[in-house]
Amino acid sequence: MPLSASAGVSARAAETIRAARGANRESEGVPIDVGETVGDYVIEERLGHGTEGDVFLARDILLGRRVALKTLRSTSAAATHGVEEARLMAGLEHPNIVRVYHAQRHAGAWLVVFEHLAGGSLHAHIERAGPLSVERALELMAQAAAGLGHAHELGILHRDVKPQNLLLSHRGEVKLGDFGLALDVRAAAGAPAVGTPAFLAPELWRGATHSPASDVYSLGGCLYFVLTGRVPFPFSTREKLERAHLELTPKLSAELPSGVRQAVLAMLAKDPAQRPQSARQLARDLSALARDPNGQLHVPLMSRRPSPLSPLLAGGSERGLEAALRQGPDRVYFERLLELLQAGSSAIALRAAPLLEAKAVLGIALERCTPARRVSSRVVLPTPAAPLSELLRQKTSVPAASSLAQVCQQLALEEPLHASTPSVVEVHATFALSAEQSAELAAFARAATAHEITTVLFAPSGDAPGNLDSGSAPPGFESLCLPGAGFDGAREFAERAGLWLAAATGQRWDVSADALRLLRHCCRAQGHFWPRLLQDSLLISAAARLPVVTTWAVHAAQLRSVPLHAPSDVPVEWRAAPRRWPSPQMAELLLRIRRAEQPPSLAP
Repeated sequence: MPLSASAGVSARAAETIRAARGANRESEGVPIDVGETVGDYVIEERLGHGTEGDVFLARDILLGRRVALKTLRSTSAAATHGVEEARLMAGLEHPNIVRVYHAQRHAGAWLVVFEHLAGGSLHAHIERAGPLSVERALELMAQAAAGLGHAHELGILHRDVKPQNLLLSHRGEVKLGDFGLALDVRAAAGAPAVGTPAFLAPELWRGATHSPASDVYSLGGCLYFVLTGRVPFPFSTREKLERAHLELTPKLSAELPSGVRQAVLAMLAKDPAQRPQSARQLARDLSALARDPNGQLHVPLMSRRPSPLSPLLAGGSERGLEAALRQGPDRVYFERLLELLQAGSSAIALRAAPLLEAKAVLGIALERCTPARRVSSRVVLPTPAAPLSELLRQKTSVPAASSLAQVCQQLALEEPLHASTPSVVEVHATFALSAEQSAELAAFARAATAHEITTVLFAPSGDAPGNLDSGSAPPGFESLCLPGAGFDGAREFAERAGLWLAAATGQRWDVSADALRLLRHCCRAQGHFWPRLLQDSLLISAAARLPVVTTWAVHAAQLRSVPLHAPSDVPVEWRAAPRRWPSPQMAELLLRIRRAEQPPSLAP
């Protein structure tokens, strides 16, 4: 029975109180005891005692949920550090990262309130119940990699990934916690190597800088632990551990599937360049291995001497788009989309120019949902006369006379491995919806609700034939105008592109004002997807050794029909900028663009 300030205390609880009081005396007088009420929280049990303070199980009186309450010693520098950790974690919104609820002062000390994970640590679970099955181990490590990838994409290194910091929810999900040693990737250079020796990457023993690859190595050690029940190198002294991490290969049972052995050894590779370079992609690969343990892990190799664009080449384009969505002028639309998806809305209508932008934004939003969602089917309505019901039946291979409810049931059963994951059906309208299509779509959305399927309608905006306004959206659909639809002003676009560039290149690249003007013009006039056009312009600039993105690079990029992925993909004729630029035609176009800009305009 939960303790309260006024309730009677059992003998067991009294013993717990005495232990807590003793610990509090050790904690330099943090005045909290079991049974007390602190703000809106009733302290029920002391869960642990660490160097920074105590961790208690508490009950939130207002919301009725249990939380983990961490005390930070008032006379220690750890108090300030602990609040910084909480602030950092509060910015990491991901289903596989422990959430921070609240922080407050109490009697001169800081208290930080975290999500309580009833399942305890993965380390404690393995110690108690033994190694996990191959499928379960891969599923949990895929979740951990997803959380780690989210932190990396926001420029945060964890630096202490270990089974003790992987916590289990009551539903059996794993969440990454304890960011006490976390560090901004830009501040990693010169920072001392820290972490738990049993999971410390070889390059850190040599004095190298922490990197995402060193976090991946530690996660590989966690995968080894949950599969075998022991750490990769069970030595007790730092000298032996250092030699083992630098020289030895961990032993794996021949009974493990070949794909699993390859995955563990790839993550524990001595050379950071030989490990998976993207934790997000690693999450996908481990999830696929859970379904086919004999499959192969894709390990992209990076150059031993990374180019200035290595953050971009490691997936910074998507990270840049998310930074622009979360911080720039589009944050209101993006947050509303997230809100609708997380609330389980059954019908959402999205409009954007081009539609590729809406798909990219929806993809990011789906991965941020709790629980994460998946796209189970895509249907294209090529003409106003195309019957939605027939296209849906063809997609699901159900009999021609099947009802929309039967179609929804088939969609929900298509992937039984993901049956517990809410899914999304995308409907792409290339023309304005007819009355019949609108009615069918509304009926389908209502039928899909019973199977936790969200219907998302994509339609162009602006003057396109499929323009979707609030009056033409099907009944019951929430209509949203996503970023890219019009680009209200030059200043807003400059902010959007600047955030993208900073996140995608680690603030190592810049773009000229005229290049931004031309980029915006190409997106509005020709329907280019602005992050793709900016990425291609950046890669062309890098291949030509230009220190900034210029109008020449943007002009070259908008002529491309196939996206670029690296400077080496740039054609030879674009690897050197022309001696005379801009051309008379480009100078005239830029002049017209400047004149057409509405105040406030870009500074010259």
